[in-house]
Amino acid sequence: MPALLARADAATLWTDTVAIRAYHPYRIGRTDLNPAFRRPEDGLLLDLKDNVDRGVLAAVKDFHSALRRLGVQGRVRLAAVPGHEARPTNRGRALSRVISGLVQIPGSRFVDGSDVLLRHATIDKLATGGERDVTIHLGSIRVERKVAGETVVVLDDVTTSGGSLAAC
Repeated sequence: MPALLARADAATLWTDTVAIRAYHPYRIGRTDLNPAFRRPEDGLLLDLKDNVDRGVLAAVKDFHSALRRLGVQGRVRLAAVPGHEARPTNRGRALSRVISGLVQIPGSRFVDGSDVLLRHATIDKLATGGERDVTIHLGSIRVERKVAGETVVVLDDVTTSGGSLAAC
């Protein structure tokens, strides 16, 4: 469901990007329906993007499962790729709610890093044709909170070109 997860450890300077599952958008272009769109899998991702509870809960399960498969353990700060709009906080956004759900799992050592990365300048929405080049994201996302020496996992709901994730 969530399309991508990236993991970076500041102490060892390694990164790993893992696709959790394929996503097929509802439309191809602005008008044509996508025959590859699958319910409920792809529909749950749309629910996540719309911040609907069932999509958020499904994403918590998917990310938790992926983190376990990757062997992520110990104290880990979870951050999210910011949405396209500039905001002073990511609180209330879908991926922030996913992070909150992961932090609340009994026995987890996840730490909420929802506001580590913030978008300080609004960009065109990527799903409707916005520029995907990494330089657009580098100029509009900033590290709001330093995490030197911590293990950080950056969550993204959908990655097409990887530009926004790479900027993070």
